[in-house]
Order: sequence, then structure tokens, then C-alpha cells
Amino acid sequence: MGAIQVIKKILLQHKIVAIFLMMGVFVCIDFMSFKINQHGSIYVQLVKKYYFSSVLQESENFYKTYNVPLQTDEFVMLLWLWPERVQSFERAFKVDPFYRIYSNEWKIDNFNIVRSADSREEVADLVKMFGKEAMLYEVDKSFKKIMTDPTDDIVLKALYCDDSGYDDFDYKLLGVIRDNEGGYGDTHYLLSLLFLERLGCVDINTLVQDKQNVVHSILVAEMKDREFSDLFVERIVLLYWAGYGEDVKFSWINKVARNIQKDGGWKDKDANKSDPHATGLASLAIKYFIEDFHNRQVLIK
Repeated sequence: MGAIQVIKKILLQHKIVAIFLMMGVFVCIDFMSFKINQHGSIYVQLVKKYYFSSVLQESENFYKTYNVPLQTDEFVMLLWLWPERVQSFERAFKVDPFYRIYSNEWKIDNFNIVRSADSREEVADLVKMFGKEAMLYEVDKSFKKIMTDPTDDIVLKALYCDDSGYDDFDYKLLGVIRDNEGGYGDTHYLLSLLFLERLGCVDINTLVQDKQNVVHSILVAEMKDREFSDLFVERIVLLYWAGYGEDVKFSWINKVARNIQKDGGWKDKDANKSDPHATGLASLAIKYFIEDFHNRQVLIK
């Protein structure tokens, strides 16, 4: 009996070693799979299913208690995330030209956006002007309250390029907002390029190189960024919209997921509480990663 016990013990030990070896091989194979295609990794698939999905579901809680009218970007992001939720929200502006982002067929009749910059001026001088947040386009007075960001006039001009016209000087003015560091200037510049591309207002060959250049700046900035912020997640969403979702890293989405607040929302790095802009962006980033999203037609239907 003693010999049989020893033999059984040896066989058991061999089984345990074999199991560990198989597990090691499996881990190595999955790691190689992750390096080739992170979405093909079993580990990433499990994280998507059991962690990222639960975080995304938890973020719905933020909107259950938020009762302030939504800005257009906040409203549109919520439409893309949970259409059934928007029924319980009001829009901050009933008539908002930026709402065209959601629907190409929705546009304001006789909407005027006029260039205030003179085409005879040097762009370098306009850059100095823009540093003082000078408006390069004049928009109908009724929409002044909606224009809150220094780049709003230029982005809006791109969004209505098919209605208001768009020439070479307009395209030069668009370049004024670039910061070449992956900041908000670059993300808003890329957003404008997507509008121009979608609406066919600028030669595609001209757009391709400029889009690649700004995407490169955004990618470099994202890889260097070590802390979560509104800008960090905005870069991710813009990469998806521009068709560069395959460049979004698992570690970036993991950082987004880890920064969810107790109320289910996200906040900018210097903010005291969650807000619907950062929350919408963060939720979209997670949603797109889970779905391995590559549809570039998300902007302007």
C-alpha cells in the first residue's frame, strides 16, 4: 500500500506540474494575442464583459439623478449612449446650430455665419488675434449665448460649410486653432476636419494629410499623459470618430474606468464634481472599446 500511495502522489504532482505548464502556455499565447490584437485577447474580452460593461452600466446612474438641462454636446452624447434617457431631459437651447452634429437634415434656415477676418490679412497676425480669443466669424446675435468656447465659431463654420460656403482662406483660418500638442485646439481641429470631410467641402487629398498630422499629435499626447482629465477622454473619442479606434489602448480605457466617481459620473482633473460632458465622453470611450467600434459615420448622420 505504501508503494501505491507514493506512485499516486508522484502522478498527482506530475498532473499539477502539467496544469501549471498548460496555464503558462495559455498565458503566453494570450499575451502574444494581446500584442497582435488587444481585442482578440481572452483577458481583454473578460475585462470588457465583467468590468468595463459594469462600469458603463453604473454610469447610467449619473443621469438618473442629474436634472439640469443639457448642452447640445451633452444631449447628443446621451442620445448615442442611451436614447431612452433623453426623454427625461430638456435641452439648454431649443434652437441650437450645433445640433446638426446629430442630424445632417436638421439645420437652421437662413443661418448666417460671416467671416470677420479679412482674407488680405496674414494668418500669423490672426494667430496673435486668436490668442486674445478674437472671433474670426460673426454669428447671428440670437446664438451668442451658445458660443462659449473660443473655437466655437470656427467649428460651426465647418459644420455649415455646405450652406455658407468654404474657401481656401477659411481652411487657413481653421489651422489657427491647432496647438500641435494634442490639446483642445487639436481635438476641435480634428472635429472640424471630420465635418468638412463628411460634407464634402474640402478636397479629400488635402484633408488626408492634415488629419494624419493632427491624429499623430493627439496620439503622442495621449501616450504621454499620466492622469485622467476631460481632455484625456476627449482625445480617445475623437480618435474613434476619426476612424483610428484600433490605436486606442486597453490601458487608456482602464484608466477611464478606474476614474468613475461614486455618483456614476466623471469629472475633470480640477473639478469638484462630475459633469455630463466628461461623463458622456468617458461612457462613449468605454462603449466604443467594448464594441471594438470602427464606424466613422457616427458624425452627422
